[in-house]
Amino acid sequence: MMKSLFKRYDKFIFITLAIVVVSVLAWRIPFMMKAPYEKAKVYCEGPDVAGVAYSASARTTKVLSSLIGAGATYYPEKGDAFSCPTASSEVMSDNCKAMLDVVDWVPVCDGNISDTIPPVSTPGSDPLNATYYIDDVAFSLVNGIAEQESAPGSSGRDIVSVFGVPVYGDLDDDGDDDATLFLRKTGTGSGTFYYVAVALHTSDGFIGTQGLFLGDRIAPEHISVRTGMILVNYADRGADENFSIQPSYAKTLYAQIRDGAFVAVPDLPRGAALFFGTISLGEEPTFRSCDLGEPTYRIADDSPFLSDISMMFGGEAGSVYATVSGMVMNEEVIYINSLIRLSSFASCTSDMIVLDTPGEGQRISSPLRVSGRARGMWFFEGSFPVSLTDWDGRIIAQGIAEAQGDWMTEEFVPFLATLTFETPMGGVGIPDTGSLILQKDNPSGLPENDDALEIVVRFK
Repeated sequence: MMKSLFKRYDKFIFITLAIVVVSVLAWRIPFMMKAPYEKAKVYCEGPDVAGVAYSASARTTKVLSSLIGAGATYYPEKGDAFSCPTASSEVMSDNCKAMLDVVDWVPVCDGNISDTIPPVSTPGSDPLNATYYIDDVAFSLVNGIAEQESAPGSSGRDIVSVFGVPVYGDLDDDGDDDATLFLRKTGTGSGTFYYVAVALHTSDGFIGTQGLFLGDRIAPEHISVRTGMILVNYADRGADENFSIQPSYAKTLYAQIRDGAFVAVPDLPRGAALFFGTISLGEEPTFRSCDLGEPTYRIADDSPFLSDISMMFGGEAGSVYATVSGMVMNEEVIYINSLIRLSSFASCTSDMIVLDTPGEGQRISSPLRVSGRARGMWFFEGSFPVSLTDWDGRIIAQGIAEAQGDWMTEEFVPFLATLTFETPMGGVGIPDTGSLILQKDNPSGLPENDDALEIVVRFK
């Protein structure tokens, strides 16, 4: 009797599992068919923002929630396969939807998705003679202007022109200055539409990106670039104001280059601001801001990205430069709600100087090779001073970084220095950290001309 009971029980389990498998397949199959979309969006698995994954070339990659929050994009290679966990945004959390909706991409499921490869512009000699994409239509500028048919066979003409002058700064961490600029589009109608676009500086020339739409008959004001982030300031009208009203509402668009694509950063939560600085994980997580005085804050325990950063460092101590969205709670604590951009090369001064080796938080030994690139105005007579201190600020090594090229320029110039030192004595309660300081050479002696790059290092 007992054997019969177990047999019936096993049969019940088998039938139940079969039903579950069939149900899952029935749910998945419709979403595994190819969707002929031009762009792809990575969706969340259920309500968990951190549970985002895609499958590409038989590889499954976990995508950090912080990167999705930054408007992360992925241009699939030809032949890659995508698996969409869900085709319904309704099952996603509001937070996740808010993050993803700012990226104007639609789902692509399993199948050959060669059509999703983005168009590649022909490089131009400079930003005023590059090709840009406005609403997915290519406009090749000649001396800052392009004119073409509104549609094939149409008598209407669209004109795209550069508004103002390009602003330069390295946007893809390759050491070359890229250009960011306003584009203005007019046509047969009454609208004057403004966009912001980027021209990436490559070895072949400048390659234009898709333009990000700002608005109709707005007032563009200013573009600035800071450690790879683009800040676009402009004035717009209120939702209930017509076009006869002069734009007066100040707005700022944050954007960046991510995986080769020009993307906007999601709107910051109410009360949040953008911060630039270094995140360090050790005994407690800290954020050293690039603001005046470089204050260091303890990161609030309930900051949602901490587990992602810990996973990135493998649970060990480490540091990384970051652009973050957050709020200063008091003089000691900052709450960080999302990571916007991470860089292992950037620093508070990386618009002027970039350190390649050693990296922030890296363990070092003597002799120490110091290399990177700095703009010509960081040097004087082709060099600048470098020093190394222990945890207590005592100088244990000094040297000179020398330019490895013509320093009489505003462009980046490679530099190299070597420091020899005796490793500080360690012990219980004595930190194994120190500081590497690269100081701008300032022959004038004027305090307003002083500048320096300082990173934390660890002794072996």
